[in-house]
Amino acid sequence: MEKNKNKFIYFIIVLIFLIISIWVYISIFFKSVDRNSYLELVSGKWLLNEKVLEIWKREKLSKDDVIETKTKDSLAVIEWWDWSITRLWGNTKVEIENEYVSKNWNDINIFFRLFSGKTWSNVISYMWEDSYFKQSFGDTEAAVRWTVFSVDLDRDYLQVESHKVDLTSEKYWKVEVTENKQLKLSDFSFISLEDFIKFFKDKVFFEINQKMDKEYLMKLALDLQKNLDRLIAATSRKIDDLTGAEREKLYAELMSQYQQINFATSSVSEELFNLKISLKEKLIKLTPDSQKSSLLDTLSYDLKDIFNTKNFWSFEWITNILKENEKFIDSEKMQEYFNIFNIKSEIWATIDKTIDIFKSEVINNPNYKEFFNSVSNSINNSINDQKNMFRRFVDWIRDLF
Repeated sequence: MEKNKNKFIYFIIVLIFLIISIWVYISIFFKSVDRNSYLELVSGKWLLNEKVLEIWKREKLSKDDVIETKTKDSLAVIEWWDWSITRLWGNTKVEIENEYVSKNWNDINIFFRLFSGKTWSNVISYMWEDSYFKQSFGDTEAAVRWTVFSVDLDRDYLQVESHKVDLTSEKYWKVEVTENKQLKLSDFSFISLEDFIKFFKDKVFFEINQKMDKEYLMKLALDLQKNLDRLIAATSRKIDDLTGAEREKLYAELMSQYQQINFATSSVSEELFNLKISLKEKLIKLTPDSQKSSLLDTLSYDLKDIFNTKNFWSFEWITNILKENEKFIDSEKMQEYFNIFNIKSEIWATIDKTIDIFKSEVINNPNYKEFFNSVSNSINNSINDQKNMFRRFVDWIRDLF
């Protein structure tokens, strides 16, 4: 009887141990498990590892997969799990080297090789620590962080639509290609805009991709709108009284939230854009000093977005974040901020011209003069406020030097 009792106790102990072991395994596995990236055929004939694809049917991608088409008028889309997009066009062949993205978005390792044809990629994640998005062709490798760029091996160029690409080559070492620049891949020489338009650029290719990018980002924005409460709750988290361990945990949680909204611009959704800036402000406070510079650099793109869309309402908010963290700003990259404001004269001229037309055509009309007089004053005051904010920011940058 005693032996049976002991056996039962041992059985219970072993069972408890097995349950705990399984629970620990599942917890660890699912914390770092990657979700799949997918390929979808839009037009033409495509092969995935020699398998003929069906149109509009999503195919799961894995490491070492080879995607190929030999037809000219064809298009397939890779949707990476971090929501970045790569479009594959006619006569293109690629191989997937890596497509891992952790469940919490903290680790992103995407790498594919282009053998022929052309691709357009819109990388929407913020790459931090050991994360990367890379594309290789020949002995050249392109590393990007939140970038839109195209590579055309037939026409021999790489073009950066927004942000920048770092190119490394065994022959030409390393070259940085910045926004609206284009590089000849055969000799790493930059192509002038005039020559690019005349000899290299396929206007239809660019227009289609720009249109598809806009539609895709709007779709992501609409999907995120359904989870606004979660995002708003993340931005409202208190951080001042947290311990060191609590700050590290919150930093990881907020970065995961931020990754899902990094793509948002003021033109896509002003509400999401403001939530993104709010999350970024908290992340800058939580991140170790050694990593603050990287996050602060991304604010230059947010400022440029504001100027391009003529939406200045977040301008002072962003510049205040920069001022509060000026000791962490990399002085060598400060030139990027100056480059942003090359468009300032055009902006002010456009605004002033609009106001003048408004006055001459509407306000000075006797029938509308009284009604629009107050509107005119409000608009002028608003424009002057934005000009003054801009001038204060430029003065602050100059003071740094």
